[in-house]
This record gives sequence, structure tokens and C-alpha cells, in this order.
Amino acid sequence: MTLGAQHNHAWALYLLGRFDEADHEIRRVAETYVRRFGPEYPIVLAARQLLSRTRAALGHLEEGIALMTDVVERRERGLGPELPFTVASRRLLAEYRSGRWQPPRPPGGWRGGVCGAGASGGLSSGSGP
Repeated sequence: MTLGAQHNHAWALYLLGRFDEADHEIRRVAETYVRRFGPEYPIVLAARQLLSRTRAALGHLEEGIALMTDVVERRERGLGPELPFTVASRRLLAEYRSGRWQPPRPPGGWRGGVCGAGASGGLSSGSGP
């Protein structure tokens, strides 16, 4: 499977509430991206943004905040402060810090084999570049 496919697979796992699996996969993808492209490359930042989401979803909010702070700073420097991906990253970081952020709830209410209520997470600030 290509790195891009693994990245997309990790996003799908995350949306399905399979946070442990998504975390493991996106961590490997992000590390490989960094070795291949360097830490500033947009796809690296997209993977690290998804890693921040999985870490936060697993209860490691401070780690998620640290990752997103780094992603926002790098996106502002490399892509500019007004690029939609930068704006979305800043918004996600603000949600983390405010306590408003919630991990996605998969369609049908299933999350990691446990039934719960709620709608699926949106893609508005996704893990895109």
C-alpha cells in the first residue's frame, strides 16, 4: 500500500472511531513522510494534523495541542496565514484549547465496537495539506 493510501486509511479509521489503529498508522506515515520530504512539507503537516487528532481522541490532549501548535506555526511560515489549510489548522487548535473539540462519532453510533450516539465528524478541518 502506498503512503498516500495509508494516510487515507488512517483518516478513515479515525472517522470510524478506531482511534488506536488510526494513531498507529498515521504515526508511521508521518515519520516516513518526514524522512522523505522534511518537516515543512505540506503532506507532512497534514499527517501530523491527523496525528494530533488521534492523540487527542485517545485522551492525550496536551500532546495534540503541542502537535497542532507546531503544524500551525509551520503552515503560517510556509503557506501563509490566510491559506484555508492554515485557517482550518488554527481553528482546530483553538477548539482543542477551548475544550469544545470532540472526536468524531461514526455513522450509526458505532465506535470501536461500542454503540454510542451522535453524527459523524466533519471534514471541514480534515487532515488535508
